[in-house]
Formats: sequence, structure tokens, C-alpha cells
Amino acid sequence: LKRFIPAAVLNTALLVVFSSGFAVLIGRWTDLQISNLILALAPGGVAEMSITAQVLHLAVPLVTAFHVTRMIFVVLLSAPIFQGTRYLYSLRQAGSRRRTRR
Repeated sequence: LKRFIPAAVLNTALLVVFSSGFAVLIGRWTDLQISNLILALAPGGVAEMSITAQVLHLAVPLVTAFHVTRMIFVVLLSAPIFQGTRYLYSLRQAGSRRRTRR
């Protein structure tokens, strides 16, 4: 737990910083309000972010659409990313075995 909690806090902070930065970039390219985009790109569940958007009087459909799209990408890209990572790891392992045999 001594290593997990600091790593989890750092990961969450980085996610918030990067998603806020990305929201500002998208906001500059489009006419969408940055406050809507920050909530739309924030890490969290669809239900929680939609309720938060409603309470803050932000664009609930926009926030929901961004989160649903994110979940679709996560579901569709998880397996290919895992397979690619596993392949690269196997190449790395094979390369390290060849170096130790010499």
C-alpha cells in the first residue's frame, strides 16, 4: 500500500491535468465551452459525470456523448493494444535471451 497509494494519486493527478489540457486545446479549436469539455474529458463514469454536468448546469448531452465515445474506444482498442504490448514484450524477451547465450 505504501507504493500503491502514491502511484494512484499521481496517476489521477496526471489524468486530470492531461484531460484539462486537452479540453483547453479542443476548446480553442471549437466553439465549445472549456468548462463543458473539462467535464466531458475528465476521468470518471458516465453516470457520475452526467449528474455533475446537470448540477453544474453544463451540457449533459455533450458530456454523455464524450464519455460513451470514450468507453466505445476503450472496449474496441483494449484487446489490440494488449496483443501489441504482449508481442513487443515477447520480442524484447527473445532479444534478451539471445544476448545472454553469446
